[in-house]
Amino acid sequence: MKGRYIKRPSGLTRMLFTGCVLITSYGAKADVSCGDVITTAEVLTEDLSCSSAFDLALTVVGPGGYLDLNGFTIECDFDVDGIFLDGTGAVVTGGALSNGKVQGCGFGVEAIGSGAHTVTGIAFEGNAVSVAFVSDNNTLSNSVISETTEIGVAINGSNSTLIANEVSTSTSASGAWGVILQVGADSSYILSNMVSGFDQYGVIVCSDRNVISKNVVEGNGVEITNTATGVYLPGDTFVCDDGQEGNTIVSNEATNNNNADLGDNNFPCVNSWVGNTADVVEGACFEN
Repeated sequence: MKGRYIKRPSGLTRMLFTGCVLITSYGAKADVSCGDVITTAEVLTEDLSCSSAFDLALTVVGPGGYLDLNGFTIECDFDVDGIFLDGTGAVVTGGALSNGKVQGCGFGVEAIGSGAHTVTGIAFEGNAVSVAFVSDNNTLSNSVISETTEIGVAINGSNSTLIANEVSTSTSASGAWGVILQVGADSSYILSNMVSGFDQYGVIVCSDRNVISKNVVEGNGVEITNTATGVYLPGDTFVCDDGQEGNTIVSNEATNNNNADLGDNNFPCVNSWVGNTADVVEGACFEN
């Protein structure tokens, strides 16, 4: 089974699966059960609690697969993953009130397959990795991520969009990260999100040509003492295999992050930092 890995300084790795998901076609049915593969429009009618008897709670396969949580909760044993989005253009939504929940899972939602998937209006609570985008052209919007124990949002695929989400954790989640754009997560948009309370980094960028704009990034990095912990471009050090270039970081508010709020370890200066608000910046590439 092929996969990509999230690299972290503690040495912890978590595999992002990119293939070999068993696809079975189901006809329309009244109820959704743990382990189902959804290829048509389905609406939850009750909470699901998925035990370790299942590798993952549900798989939604596009283009026909559409899952409305309808305000109900998918709860996992922690070793069970929540929802896989496969094929092209699968959709999962929290429902009309944006209050459907995914909680206690290894991965809350993981987008694989050909991509162009949509995740919107979901409350993620107490997952290890709340959202992981392995494929390209995926969107996360209007969702609330809380109590993440490892990573709020991990992006491996290119052309992803995160817009109008709240991404946070508690101080009890030692070592947790907010949003990470891995090497290869190029040309993505991180817009109008709030990212707060992570012991490690709020937003860390290892890729190129991204736009990071109008986010509020605050109160991160209590375990980090030597680098910026709000929005950070670490160059070819740390978790990144190469430097970062062509990124535009504009009109963000980054405050009360440990050590420094904004940081760019690339030299010469190949990223654009414009109109950001910060208490402390780190690096030679910032506007005066």
